Amino acid sequence: MPLSNRPSDARRTRLKSQIPNPVVSEAYPIKKYYILSSKLLQLFLDSTETSDLDAAYIFARRYMHLVTEVIPKHGYYNSSPFRGEKEEAKGHMKMVMTELEKIVDVMDVEESAKREELIKKRRKVEREREDVERERKRISDQAAAELELPSAPTFTPGEAPVFEVAKSFEVVTSDSLASLTSYTPTAPPPPPNNPPPPSFDSVVVNEEVKYPGVKRPKEIIPMGTLKKIWTSEWLDCKKNKKASIYALDTYQGRLTSYGKNSTNGCTVIAPLIAVAHLRSSGGVSDAAVENVIDNKAGPHLINIRTKLGLSQNALIVPSDVHDHFVDEKVMKQDMFVGATGGNILDSDHVQELINCLNDSPKKSAAALFYHAHVICIVKMKVGGEVWYDLIDSLPFSHEGKKQGGARIRCKDAETLAACIRWYSSAKLTPSDVEFVDGNEWDENMCDFDPRVFQSFVWAEK
Repeated sequence: MPLSNRPSDARRTRLKSQIPNPVVSEAYPIKKYYILSSKLLQLFLDSTETSDLDAAYIFARRYMHLVTEVIPKHGYYNSSPFRGEKEEAKGHMKMVMTELEKIVDVMDVEESAKREELIKKRRKVEREREDVERERKRISDQAAAELELPSAPTFTPGEAPVFEVAKSFEVVTSDSLASLTSYTPTAPPPPPNNPPPPSFDSVVVNEEVKYPGVKRPKEIIPMGTLKKIWTSEWLDCKKNKKASIYALDTYQGRLTSYGKNSTNGCTVIAPLIAVAHLRSSGGVSDAAVENVIDNKAGPHLINIRTKLGLSQNALIVPSDVHDHFVDEKVMKQDMFVGATGGNILDSDHVQELINCLNDSPKKSAAALFYHAHVICIVKMKVGGEVWYDLIDSLPFSHEGKKQGGARIRCKDAETLAACIRWYSSAKLTPSDVEFVDGNEWDENMCDFDPRVFQSFVWAEK
């Protein structure tokens, strides 16, 4: 039976509206996506076993979206090392689709039964309302009857009216007349003050639906407001001479000839800039950064992509680049300080990165992956101060003109934190903002969260 015009349409639409739509990040290992698909599959099977239909439906939809929409867009999808996972996921898809149809059938039965029950409740409410209206009318009619005056005597036209006279005139005394003239009729009793019967809408109680795997946020400051706050904060840093932005003379992908093409090469460019910084006397120069982008990155990109069986312009996972550089002795393993990551909009998570950069008293550098792009942060000592440069190989626009990559200088750690807040929030698209406002940070789902970042930190030895 097709999944349309069915009793459970509204229920399923409500459930689907609460399911996040993750976007693939090619900088994360595809193996992590297959691991997540296995977890979702198991959660789906567990939910069907306990007859938790809403949970089973959500996990099935999430699994199907991941396997059919997300993973196939990963640069490593057709790579031979993951052929087995690819075929296994396809086999599971058939089973999930079959079970999902059964779940929807049961949902249809449940929703039909709910509708019948609601109709019964509505009829009951209508009967109660009619009973109340009848009782009110009865009381009103009774009160009106008690106030009715005696009817006038009847007589035949042409004849003199005959009135009854009291047999004993003495019966009508002055006291009795006074009592009659002072008589005040009592008001009818008020209708009973019973509350009206409940309306049909109040009878139908909308129970809160719990959507497994999705965390709804508590009261938060909207992301749009935070972006304005952080932009203002960053502009103050520049105004106070705590930060400056300099343009490079080149950017990744500017050259497209073989051996020089650095398109989607940020995962290679950033660590190469880090190496150049650590090997410099005082700090990496603009010329050294430009040389990495235009000359050094290209050959490494060809070698890594060929070894992994990737397409010409595929984005490479940062961990694969790190392993390659260690194998090729571009980097020494003892230069590696550690890896940090988490929610880039969380000041505590960003502070962990800054602390990792500051662990070494000498020069240090980090390759920071965020929003499908990798930048480099270098730390250096200038006089008695510690400065940081955020180096981005992507072109940026200044006063309406497209320029080269950017080198953003921050003259203390607080300014660097403000720079990261401004930079990261500016990268968020309208759909990202909607997701952030609608979902709490969840470590278990961070690979699909637009706030996620990961960094590798090295230091001079």
